[in-house]
Amino acid sequence: AVTSFIITTLDSQPYPKDEQKKEEIIVLPKDQGPFYIETKAKVQGNAAVLTIGMDPFSFKERAAQQVLMQAIKEPFFSTLRTKQQTGYIVFSKAEELEKHLFDIFAVQSNTHEGRDLLARFELFIEGFLQELSKSEVPEERFENIKLALLTTLRQPPQSSTEMALLLNKMAFSYNGDFKWIDKRIKSLEELSYSEFLKSADQVLGKENKRRIAIIFTGA
Repeated sequence: AVTSFIITTLDSQPYPKDEQKKEEIIVLPKDQGPFYIETKAKVQGNAAVLTIGMDPFSFKERAAQQVLMQAIKEPFFSTLRTKQQTGYIVFSKAEELEKHLFDIFAVQSNTHEGRDLLARFELFIEGFLQELSKSEVPEERFENIKLALLTTLRQPPQSSTEMALLLNKMAFSYNGDFKWIDKRIKSLEELSYSEFLKSADQVLGKENKRRIAIIFTGA
């Protein structure tokens, strides 16, 4: 009824679905890469963004990705910003776009060149993986991160706006799968420590060539 009222009031027709602009994802090949895009501009500062692609979407891989990137967030920030003082803007995050998974690392710097930043990313990732099951993400921390993520996923929308955004995403981004959050919760609950370690190594390890870096050089 609300939809009919809005359409009548606005005196218009729904925007045809086949004409609606969609996000387009470049799927990086497994047997090629890493790839580099270098660009320059007459502005101050340099930057590097490294994106690492994963296998096709699965709820288990999404769960493992969330745990991994939550675990890596603080040490990446601490290493690149606090210890190495590469730049003020330093971040890493897990992305899910059009049912594709990506791990992203980025730094904006006035003191370091883009290629240098990229090398530091890879050195950090290599060291993190070497210590993954020891000091970085022992099993107890793995379980604590899982619990925190589950608490967030189980929390209902806090406003009508949040509910509308969630329903819109499930309706259009996930093709009307209104059990999407339930599936996310189930996959996270069932994720084992050994599965997490295996996924982290396969994604972040150098054997995974699905890497693309954007290197920005300022004046």
